[in-house]
Amino acid sequence: MQSLPVEIKAAIAEEVRTGKNGTTHLAALRLASRDLAHTTAPTLLRALALSQVKGTSAGIIQFLKKLSGRAPFVKKIKFDVGSSVHRGTPVPKADTLNDSVSIFSRLNSFSGLEELRVSFPFDKTVYSVEQSPNKDDGSVDDDPASKQSEAQKLQIKIFMALAGLSSVPTSLHTFEIYGLFTKPNEGLRMQGIKSFLGGIKHLYITTVSNAGMFRDVLSTSKAYKDFWSKDIVALLTAPIDLYSFALGSDFPAGIVGLDCTAWGSIHWPHLRTLLLRGIIFNETYKDSSRTIKNNPLAITGVESFILLHRTSLSWLELHDCFLNISIPEVPKARMWADVFRGFEKSLINLKRFVISPEPLYPYPAGGDNKGEGYVHPRGEFGYDKTFTRRQAPPPNDAYLDDLALEGLKCLAML
Repeated sequence: MQSLPVEIKAAIAEEVRTGKNGTTHLAALRLASRDLAHTTAPTLLRALALSQVKGTSAGIIQFLKKLSGRAPFVKKIKFDVGSSVHRGTPVPKADTLNDSVSIFSRLNSFSGLEELRVSFPFDKTVYSVEQSPNKDDGSVDDDPASKQSEAQKLQIKIFMALAGLSSVPTSLHTFEIYGLFTKPNEGLRMQGIKSFLGGIKHLYITTVSNAGMFRDVLSTSKAYKDFWSKDIVALLTAPIDLYSFALGSDFPAGIVGLDCTAWGSIHWPHLRTLLLRGIIFNETYKDSSRTIKNNPLAITGVESFILLHRTSLSWLELHDCFLNISIPEVPKARMWADVFRGFEKSLINLKRFVISPEPLYPYPAGGDNKGEGYVHPRGEFGYDKTFTRRQAPPPNDAYLDDLALEGLKCLAML
């Protein structure tokens, strides 16, 4: 085995890793000889799967102390909170919050790190906090931290740790965070987070709220607005040059606070892939420089953001997205057909376009009709996707959405 070229031994190790129970077999293979132990180390350590299970933090510390020379082999770190929190409280057999955060404070020790993924559960009960009287007079503590679940506190401290790094691996190009809670996160607003994101080329974010209805009931809460208008804006306006970006919400969310001015300042010259999920095309923007054939056209802020990337964007996916049909600045109801035609004329390098489900204009033939892909405002309660005849003005042609979508798809296939 020692006489084999390094490339051949590395290929064998990779073949074992990708097979059934690969990690277990690879660990066993390491025991066969020192040569195999040395050869398989880069493959075995390529991806670290971490969690809050008790002892994880201590294990990382020991690894960096005793085997620091092998830390550069780690290319991907996946931190999964998973079942380590339940109904807002930590389970007994878990690392403390500070111990878990200490892992992120040591990221610069992994000089070859390329990808970082942090996953929080989408179980809304994880973010619930039951407040009870805890003062001598029986009142509830008004300290904001007392209103945060363990999962939320962990999220905040993780971003604070990333913002506090003295250096960031220059190889780090992908950052994924799933289950980002839609409440203020001061870690996202720290100046250091911009340095952390400096080299990121691929950014994927999914958010979760504690709302349980379609209507965006949190759209009127200050905490929810602050999250979108301050935290997310601070994150996305960092000096980064993304190649791919995904933003998703666990339920259709009007991006309250992420208004047209904020969207208009977000431009990544090399953005090729964009995926949006659960976003309501809501705020409007009127700018003659972004019109079609120089005709004034009011468009939503999200459209404005997409069209800013007209020369670079080649892949666009919209999943469970909705168009606000009632926009005061536009005298007649806007249709997805208007959006599609704008994309067809402006996204000159688009090679793939997906919208799921495909829109259906809510034109009731009698009674109410939900349609598909459309919403209208419902006072302070956000949005509703059930329409009456009065709430859904008759379009010029109910088939325009289909026709415009087919045209856009044909363009993307050229």
